[in-house]
Amino acid sequence: MASVTVGERKEILRGEEASMDEVLYQKTNATATITINRPSRRNTLTSSVVNALRAHLARTNSDPEVRVVILTGAGDTVFCAGGDLGRDASDSGAIARYDANREMADLLRDIRALAKPLIARVNGHALGSGFALVLACDLAVAVQDVRLGCPDMKVGIFPMLTLAHLNRHLGPKKALELLLTAKQITAAEAVRLGLVNDAVAREDLDLKITELATPILEFSPVAVRLGREAVAVSADMGFDDGLNYLLAQLTLNLQTDDAKEGAQAFLQKRKATWTGH
Repeated sequence: MASVTVGERKEILRGEEASMDEVLYQKTNATATITINRPSRRNTLTSSVVNALRAHLARTNSDPEVRVVILTGAGDTVFCAGGDLGRDASDSGAIARYDANREMADLLRDIRALAKPLIARVNGHALGSGFALVLACDLAVAVQDVRLGCPDMKVGIFPMLTLAHLNRHLGPKKALELLLTAKQITAAEAVRLGLVNDAVAREDLDLKITELATPILEFSPVAVRLGREAVAVSADMGFDDGLNYLLAQLTLNLQTDDAKEGAQAFLQKRKATWTGH
């Protein structure tokens, strides 16, 4: 990411369970950036890294100043290459393996329950669980020359957790094609399939992220939160149930202080002052 300019508020925090600064947290004004910082290990995930990611997501949820969260990987080669197979191979305990997978599932649940929009800054290849992280984010921008996919079948593992999101994006036939063949797709193909929002030149990545984040930062935090939640929840419902749920959410939204402020600001031809309530 670009360096922070003078006068911007910057806060660096470290995941308590991740050693050697393997997960970094940077807060700049109303935007928090979480970076998987293991470039020498292709930004792969270990149990401590997953737990640190969860801790930082919880930190953003509890900080009212944070309005948008960005997830990225260190370096220019890999966003995240999935689980650390070297670490996994050294631990033959079935219980330990189950616990690690459960922690990853919990991370995906945490992302879905997040109260702030999460943008994937896909600075490099996103493979295995790294691909799952991209799919779990609300928005995603990838560098043009990166590849995305799940090579898990090559080591005798079906990418079960990735399927949870890929099914929702593509449907079973296309999802199975990508997972059963271990196919890796280009960023342009990911855009065509609706898996990422845009593919850009590397030098334009941060500019595009800013273009996505800026309008979100200008809107009501409570409307953004309710809308994000509505998309996730209604996707699991039939049409009638979904419509009834969305009607209830709209009623709730209209009762918020921000909705009332928005109407008053419009009538008075001034910029709204949001409180997030």
